[in-house]
Amino acid sequence: MGRRKKQTDIEDAIKEAPRTNSDLTEDERRALHFRHCAEYERALAEKKKADAGLKNVGKRIKAESDSVAKCKQTIQARSPQGEAELRAEIEQTAEVLRWSGVQVGETAEMFADRRPSEEVALEHGKIAGMKGERAEPPHDPGTLAHKKWMEGWHAGQEILMASFQKMPVEDPDASANGADAIDGGALAQAEKDLAAHKAAH
Repeated sequence: MGRRKKQTDIEDAIKEAPRTNSDLTEDERRALHFRHCAEYERALAEKKKADAGLKNVGKRIKAESDSVAKCKQTIQARSPQGEAELRAEIEQTAEVLRWSGVQVGETAEMFADRRPSEEVALEHGKIAGMKGERAEPPHDPGTLAHKKWMEGWHAGQEILMASFQKMPVEDPDASANGADAIDGGALAQAEKDLAAHKAAH
């Protein structure tokens, strides 16, 4: 019992000690170095595991005819700063194409959304449904925008379930390249959400 408490006291002292070795003896610096090595090995093992997982996700994305680059852009577009960066890239690309003699519209026209508000609500609801998000329209109940958002959400949920059902549960190629199988839990949740909202409406 006393030995365990002493070990705990030593570990606590190491954690609380300022990270400086100017006053340490060579053996103390060596002991600290060994501790650093152990910490680094643990962090490196975690990084390797995470890198392998990321690589497998990338393989599955490509195997399912999608693009990692597109996924990165979609994630980037979720923040105002990321959206602004993507718009700037598009503007620059369009300008380069025009200067090179390729017929491209002005970027201001590309970004102008002339769709009716209910059509925009329908599209946003559809996106939310396809992403597996909850049916929580950002519109007041009873409004046309709310109704259209919900219509889009139901359509998106149907598409989401169809995409899961069309993919093999166990892909023979997945075991060869390390890619994960389709997440049946996500399909079950989508089916549950859709069934609940169909019953409520």
